[in-house]
Amino acid sequence: MKNVLKKLLPGLMAAVMLLSIIPTAALAAESGSEYSQGVQDFLDLASSIPEVITEDSMPDVYELVLTCRDAYEKLSLEEQKLDTVQEAYLLLEQAIDRISTFSETMVIAENSIDSDVVYKDGTYTGTGTGYGGTVTLSVTISNGQIANIEAVNHSETSNYWNRAISLFSTIVTAQNTEVDSVSGATRSSNAIKTAVNDALAQAVSAANDDDDSVVFSSGSGTEKNPYVIKTASQLANFATSVDEGAAYEGQYIVLGADIDLSGYESWNPIGAEAKSDDNLAYIFNGTFDGQGYTISNMTINVDAVTENNVGLFSTLNTSAVVKNVNMTGVDITLNNNGTDSSNSQCRAGSIAGNSVNAARNGNGDYTGVIGAQIDSCQAAGTISIKSESAILTWGGGIIGRAMIATAVTNCYSDVDITAESLGGSNSAYAGGIVGTTGNYAIIANCASFGNAYASSPKSANFGGMAGGVVGMLAGKMYNVASSGNVTIGNGNSKYQWGGAIAGEITSSGMEKQTDGSYEYYSTSAYRDYGYYATDSTLTEEIYSSGELSSSNAISPVLPVGIPRAGATGTISTYDKVYKTTGQTMAEMATQSFVDTLNGNIKDSLELLAAYGTESLELREWELVDGKAVPTGSIWVSSDIDAGIFQSGSGTEDDPYIISTADQLDAFAASLNEKIDYKDVHIALGNSIAVNSGDWKPIGGSDWAFNGTFDGKGYTISGISEGSVQSPLKLDSENLFIGLFGVLGKNAVVKNVNLTDVAIYTSFNASAYIGGIAGYMEGDKSNYT
Repeated sequence: MKNVLKKLLPGLMAAVMLLSIIPTAALAAESGSEYSQGVQDFLDLASSIPEVITEDSMPDVYELVLTCRDAYEKLSLEEQKLDTVQEAYLLLEQAIDRISTFSETMVIAENSIDSDVVYKDGTYTGTGTGYGGTVTLSVTISNGQIANIEAVNHSETSNYWNRAISLFSTIVTAQNTEVDSVSGATRSSNAIKTAVNDALAQAVSAANDDDDSVVFSSGSGTEKNPYVIKTASQLANFATSVDEGAAYEGQYIVLGADIDLSGYESWNPIGAEAKSDDNLAYIFNGTFDGQGYTISNMTINVDAVTENNVGLFSTLNTSAVVKNVNMTGVDITLNNNGTDSSNSQCRAGSIAGNSVNAARNGNGDYTGVIGAQIDSCQAAGTISIKSESAILTWGGGIIGRAMIATAVTNCYSDVDITAESLGGSNSAYAGGIVGTTGNYAIIANCASFGNAYASSPKSANFGGMAGGVVGMLAGKMYNVASSGNVTIGNGNSKYQWGGAIAGEITSSGMEKQTDGSYEYYSTSAYRDYGYYATDSTLTEEIYSSGELSSSNAISPVLPVGIPRAGATGTISTYDKVYKTTGQTMAEMATQSFVDTLNGNIKDSLELLAAYGTESLELREWELVDGKAVPTGSIWVSSDIDAGIFQSGSGTEDDPYIISTADQLDAFAASLNEKIDYKDVHIALGNSIAVNSGDWKPIGGSDWAFNGTFDGKGYTISGISEGSVQSPLKLDSENLFIGLFGVLGKNAVVKNVNLTDVAIYTSFNASAYIGGIAGYMEGDKSNYT
């Protein structure tokens, strides 16, 4: 029932707004003639509205009120002036007020804190919205009880506020907010209850942080109200919950504080470490946002005989997203001495050991498919994976193995990685970002500074495969950099799969030519923009009968591993097209190098878009502590896309022309932090009826228009937001509504006609609504 009331309330508030603007006149004498059918219908409806409202009757009463209101609107102005109609109209207003108050009370009750919760002692500040704006209160908890409530700040009318504050003592006595509002001060009363509930929620969260058995500090798992983890015990309990079958698909988890894991001798990775094919229900499949907080001192020590995947997470399922997590002091040691080579593989990475293959799209291919995602994460520490048997091993600074369509973006690592397979012909893989990838995986906008070592001394086949960024790449890779040292070991293999950027890059994504060579498909380059340090070291260790016979520096340093000179066999099936650039470490620690990387982002995004992955975002690079790292703002283009307009070049004499609704929509969405159209001219070329649906203001509430918009006398018609029955619910991110959201101080809007504008919104604080613009900035440069 409470959810029903919450759905009804916005429409009801719109009804109140509408009634407030229905014209009323001084009472006129009635003629004594019989009422029209319309008047009689209205009178009958108004007289049938009950005075008492219950939860059960609320929906029916609401519908009756709306029907009554509609009947009133259909009356002529003369009919609305009738005494009897005016009296019935007052009944309607009173009914709407009763329902509004009842609904707000029920919503407050729904948000109130349960009586059996535990509060942590302390003083907490909460806020609510009253008639005059924000109400801020402090609530003191002592011995687990509400001890005192005080006002911190408010803008309520004094006579209403002075009555409403009697609730302070009432709430303290009741120990909850399920108390009656003060008659005549309902809005102020409701603001007080909301503010107290806000403060109590913080007290509950603080108590949860002290309870080692609690999984989350707060939250409900939605995108707007995610589960919050603030302590090491909560993170460990979260890991256990995934181990036990809570995959959190479609749910959101965030960190709310830095977390130190030094109290755990060996961290239990989030999700089952065993073979993912057999444990899909026990690995993470939701969204985990570190919010820039740091997880420090994660130690993992594992001796295994079966397949094992370790890291902060074990394996990421196809819908999993892990982002904005900083890892420091990583220390992973994974030993696997199993004898079953197909069921004893081991993988390790700071964020995750492994990921799951994504599913094909509806056309049966992987165009546009993105599986598990790791974005904007960083890691520092050491990782060691070793098998004394003939077992495949993978180690990556971010993830050990990234399977089909997994995307790793905007990450960097300073992790020293060792991967060894000592017992037979199977390979070992080590990469500064990823150990190895599946087809269609993506590595973009990443940097590595650590060393990579991969050795399989008894393997005369592929042997150890190591790269500064990735050990073996079968997917796409754009705009990456590496400056660490790379070492590979093998039993005199015909391959040297060690490179400053990648150990091996396969021919995946390439087309075999008639001469046997491989080129990229016409769709787009599969890899581009790779940078490596020419003064790093690249070393090959050659073993005989498992014993080191020679250690040779490969000079000059190669960006990508190659077959040894004179080798035969299927050695043509590797990427010879990938173009890379070598620079010294000193050159890679300059603003000039940062500018180069930033200059590649636009092309990198276009390359990704060619394969249908337009949704990926890349961050700008910055120079931080002498390292070029992708930690800046999300990159947006500063180039105006002239293709969204009918014609023109944007000058005063040749303005960009908008002639269709689609062009107007595209223009509205084109503003960003770098494009505000300052000194640019836009003009209408026709009258335009906007597309159906809620209008999205030009620039929204985020970006101010600063150019010149000339309507040329044409008309824009049909701008609408919400409806009477369902007004658009605004929030703090969406406050400015009009043709334009915000006009900057340099903006000029002229010669524009608007017709058929219908904007209905609801919000519990100040919002800015206008036909032309929701808000217009002033120029204060000449003020004194």
